[in-house]
Amino acid sequence: MARQAPTACNRIPYEFRIFDDPALAREVAAIPFGSAGYSDNVPAVAVVVGKLESYFSPRDRHAIYVDSSLAAMQFILALETLGLSSSVINWPDFEPLEAKMRAVSPSTPATAW
Repeated sequence: MARQAPTACNRIPYEFRIFDDPALAREVAAIPFGSAGYSDNVPAVAVVVGKLESYFSPRDRHAIYVDSSLAAMQFILALETLGLSSSVINWPDFEPLEAKMRAVSPSTPATAW
């Protein structure tokens, strides 16, 4: 469903990385700000990763956020149709957290699309 969300010029400037191993999901969920107090209860995490190379013009620099948000919304709504609850965790643009995520995230995850 997420891949069916509209994107500017059909560029699909993102990918979803799915962490469904509970131990790894908890580790990933604990990285961003705002998940303290419940990250240890997260059984799976879907991380939306933007592909900045999809846009070449500075005037399009915000399109990646709109496109990724529409896909995330579709994904969340699809989960609800399956009876699954979800929560959005904001990811700050903060290099120390980016480094932590790179350390736990395989360069080519098994479940990426």
